Amino acid sequence: MRPCFTDFITYRGGGISKSGLYIDDLPGIPVDLLNKLRNCKEESSLSIFWTRFYERCVSNFNSLVTGKVGTKFYTGSVVESRITGDFGDDNNTTSEEYAGVKLSLPQSRYLENQILTIKLSVESFGSPEPKLYVFDKVGGNLIDTIDLEGIDVGLNAFNVFKTYDNEYLYIAYKPAEMVIKETTTYHRYHDGQNRSTTIASQINGGGLIVEFNNYCSIEKFICSRIQALKYAFWYHIGAELMKERILSETINRYTTLTEEKAEQLGGIWEEELNQKLDSALKDMKIKDDKLCMECRGVVARKTLLP
Repeated sequence: MRPCFTDFITYRGGGISKSGLYIDDLPGIPVDLLNKLRNCKEESSLSIFWTRFYERCVSNFNSLVTGKVGTKFYTGSVVESRITGDFGDDNNTTSEEYAGVKLSLPQSRYLENQILTIKLSVESFGSPEPKLYVFDKVGGNLIDTIDLEGIDVGLNAFNVFKTYDNEYLYIAYKPAEMVIKETTTYHRYHDGQNRSTTIASQINGGGLIVEFNNYCSIEKFICSRIQALKYAFWYHIGAELMKERILSETINRYTTLTEEKAEQLGGIWEEELNQKLDSALKDMKIKDDKLCMECRGVVARKTLLP
C-alpha cells in the first residue's frame, strides 16, 4: 500500500483523516459497527481489524480504477522484463569503494521497478557476511540494503522481490568485502534516444547480474489524483463494510444493522461510488504516456459513395 493511502480515510477515534472523511460518517452506519465486527472476527483490537480491512479496500479500489481507466487508456502491466548482462572472465579488482550496476529506467510517471533476483560469482568474502547497497544514483543517497544470507564461494542467486519508485537505481557491493567476477552489459537493450527500455551500465567493473521487471502502477496514478477520488474511495469503503457485515455469520447478536439493511446500504453506496468515480475520471486531464497510459485512439469510418 502506497503512503498516500495511509490514514487517508479513517474512523472516528482512529486518528486524523487526511481527506477529512471518516467511514462512520456515512449515513446509516451504527456508531458501534466497527467494534461489533471486530468482536465477531475475534481481532485483538479495533486498529488491527481496521488495518486489515482497509488494506483490502485499497487493493479492491485499485482493481476498480484499473477497469475504469482501461476503457480509455491501454494501461500496461509489465512493460519490460529482463536481466542486465553476463559474467566476464576476470575478477573485479577495482579499488573503488563501491561497484555494481546502474539502471536508468524509462521515463514514465507511473512506472515502478521490481528487482527479482541478483546473481554474483564469488571468489572469496570476509566476515561478517557482505551486503548489497541500493542507491538512488551513483554517488547518491542510500535507500536500501540487501542481506546476502547464506553466501558461498561460486555462483550465488538471491531472491529479492523488492519494488522501487526511482528513475535511477545503483545496486552495488563493496569490493573490500568480497571478490567477485566482473560483469558485462547486454548492449542490444540500449535505447538511449527513445528511453522505452532500461539502460544498464556497469560501474567500476560491475559484478552483479540483476533480473528485474518494470511495470505500470495504477496506485501511482491514483495517488497523483487521490483528492479528486476521495469521495469515490469513501463510498467504496462503505460498500466493502456492508459486505463484511453480510458475510459475518455470527454478528446478528451484536448489532441492530440487519442483513437486509446492509444489502440496501451497500447497493446505494455502490451506485454512489460508480457515479463519483465516473465523474472524477471524466473531469481529469490525463496526459498520454506511451508506456503506461497510451490513449485508445478513435478510429473514424467514412463511407465513400461512387
